Amino acid sequence: MSTPHRSGAFGGAHGVEVADPAATLAAIEAAYTGGGVRLDRADGLTVRLENGSWFTVRPSGDGPGLRFTAGGPDAASVRQLGDVVLALVRGVGLEAAA
Repeated sequence: MSTPHRSGAFGGAHGVEVADPAATLAAIEAAYTGGGVRLDRADGLTVRLENGSWFTVRPSGDGPGLRFTAGGPDAASVRQLGDVVLALVRGVGLEAAA
């Protein structure tokens, strides 16, 4: 597994049940493709943003869901990114990430 650089704040792990984890991961990847974003598919999908924030989304391994973690330069940016990622995982607001 590729481990993101963890300086700054870390948002912990969150689980969300989804109907189709593979399709959800593909939609998140499509939303973040391009720009200065770096993608890593070593263990699920890790997205590294230009501002130093990152998140990883991967299948939960124990049911029809996804788990995600987020990190960033400070607690406020991690909370904001966590809210965006949770909305993406739930299938809401994919256009907001683009």
